[in-house]
Amino acid sequence: MKTVCIIVGYILALTTTCAQSISLTDFLIFPRLDSTHWYHDQKRINSNYDGAGACETCFTTTEDSVRNTYCIQTAFGHARLDTSFNNASSERLQGKWTAVKAGAFEVLDSTSDSMDRFVRNIRVLDDQKAPAGFIEFTGNKVHVDLTTTHGRQRDRGRYMIRNKQFMLARKFIGRACSPTIIGITPNGLLVMDVHAYGMRIKMDKYFVFTSRITRLILQREGLQTVSSVP
Repeated sequence: MKTVCIIVGYILALTTTCAQSISLTDFLIFPRLDSTHWYHDQKRINSNYDGAGACETCFTTTEDSVRNTYCIQTAFGHARLDTSFNNASSERLQGKWTAVKAGAFEVLDSTSDSMDRFVRNIRVLDDQKAPAGFIEFTGNKVHVDLTTTHGRQRDRGRYMIRNKQFMLARKFIGRACSPTIIGITPNGLLVMDVHAYGMRIKMDKYFVFTSRITRLILQREGLQTVSSVP
């Protein structure tokens, strides 16, 4: 169950009302849908990269006056983890966290020259209702061991937290890259989001903006405070 519960500078934020259940698309913040405010709001949502977009990679094509752009390894997106959860630090992350929810979804906002509002659609692409495994933080090192229906992911490396909201992972050699938006909710859930985004624009005709979020939700090992819901 969801409810409108936070207004941050007129930007609409959604969060869960029940500490005992979560869904994949909880804990998001969006621009307002009226065109007058949408552009301003999305700029505010993306106003603080603080170097987190150093490895962003974009691909652009143009066909029949339609411009398509798709970007990966990015911290950008018109929908993202609620900025009130910008509270991550290495000290708060220490220890083992077990997976309780994983998957991917898209938030698609579109408008045309004949409309004064955006239309928003949220589509779940992959909902892993029973992921298994953990992420363990020890000092500035991270150990990942996760299993979903797509297989098992195992990895080790180093990480750094930037601006209390971006986790930049690195191997033992190389610069920090591939930003993960990260935050801890009031009921102790660790939310980790990897972003991709796309834009489809036909000048003076229509505009489509898509944020694709691959999400992992964890709770500290030993705590049984939440359950996932469809």
